[in-house]
Amino acid sequence: MKTIVSIFILLTIAYSTAFSQTNFEFKVLEENRSMSKGNANALIVNLPNTSYKQVNKLWNKYIKNFKGKLKYNRKIDEYFSDNAEVKDMSENAVDIISKVYDNGAEGTTVAIWFNLGVTYLSAEKYPERYPSGEKILKDFSLLVSADMIAAQLKEEEKRLENMNDTLKSLEKAKVQSEANITKQKEIITKAEASIVKSEKDIEGNLDNQGKQKLNIKEQEKVIETIKRKLKTIQK
Repeated sequence: MKTIVSIFILLTIAYSTAFSQTNFEFKVLEENRSMSKGNANALIVNLPNTSYKQVNKLWNKYIKNFKGKLKYNRKIDEYFSDNAEVKDMSENAVDIISKVYDNGAEGTTVAIWFNLGVTYLSAEKYPERYPSGEKILKDFSLLVSADMIAAQLKEEEKRLENMNDTLKSLEKAKVQSEANITKQKEIITKAEASIVKSEKDIEGNLDNQGKQKLNIKEQEKVIETIKRKLKTIQK
């Protein structure tokens, strides 16, 4: 019982730790960063406990929502969405440049440059448009979080499936052990009955031996009597 409780506590701690890792602080920052067209103001969000492969795959799908002509430069890991539609930000088309940075054990960072034609989006120059760009990154962060939780759910469901398989194996082993016990009890019952019969056979055998010994003595007496008669005649 103590072992089962200990395992449950360990699983609870592991689950709580894994779940807490999916709770991002969706804080969008501004930073002057370099990209293929030079240095410009970018909106960035840090996504801890994520992998580059996971986030890059999701971003490749997410950026297509803005209906721009999308190109991906593998050499510099940069996306360019030409003439994208971001209606809350601008009535005109917006060129979006974006990158996903691999931060190793610290997770990933997503950076976006919104080219509004004259210059790039910033809270200082476009305070009324900035929330739209911020929302794009926050929505993506939620998408990543949901993907992580879904992956975690799949993992926990697989763990539950393995636990159920283990339980089935234990139940099967119990049934087999019970069958073995029943079989061994039958063997023991038969053996005990055989022992009782053998003991009775021994008793009967000893009784018969006693009787046979008496018969032998009687027969020996008969032979002695005949021998004496024979000697009498031969004189």
